[in-house]
Amino acid sequence: MYTGLALNCDYSTLNLSSKVSLGFVDKANDAAGNMYASDIYAPLCNSSSTSTYLICQVSAFHSCSKNYIHSYLNNPEVQQALHSNVSALPYPWQSCRHWPTSLSILYGKVNRHWKDKTLTVLPIIKEVMDSGIRVWIYNGDTDGALPLSCSKYAINKLGMPIKSAIKVGGYAVGYQNLTFVTVRGAGHSIPSYQQAWALVLFSSFLNGKLPPSARGFDR
Repeated sequence: MYTGLALNCDYSTLNLSSKVSLGFVDKANDAAGNMYASDIYAPLCNSSSTSTYLICQVSAFHSCSKNYIHSYLNNPEVQQALHSNVSALPYPWQSCRHWPTSLSILYGKVNRHWKDKTLTVLPIIKEVMDSGIRVWIYNGDTDGALPLSCSKYAINKLGMPIKSAIKVGGYAVGYQNLTFVTVRGAGHSIPSYQQAWALVLFSSFLNGKLPPSARGFDR
């Protein structure tokens, strides 16, 4: 399946419209199953999970959070406070509801006008590092939208020696001017899952230090 996707699907332009490509994409989607891509262990959002979710649990991540955001941002009082929808559009605000189609259109427009685009940001990361600018790359380890394995593969392609490696709520690896951090038990939007560890991550970046390795760290 992987070989079929790699040989028949043009991901550089997001051109997945050929019958052969769509066939392999469908097989991959079937193999992945019905899961929440931003957190592979999270329950799927459904009407019953929405109705039983208590307001006191708002500090915890919930797979229906996009539904709550949709309702909130379509509230006329909220829109008035944000000075949005001043033209009173006849349809509700949507958050990339049909994201594959929207993304294909976006990439099509970008590809027509962006002539010097690169297929990988690794040379850019290397250039930034060589300029002495600190770079941090971080992942939640249950993120399926931007998997941990993808980031590890990309960083390994840079071929940098490891200077330090520690464990915290995941692990941190220090290279030259690059730090790679994972947060255990977090999905795509880390602060939505592990608020305390996200704060430590951000604070450590501002202070130019690796996250603390103390086992007694209280989340």
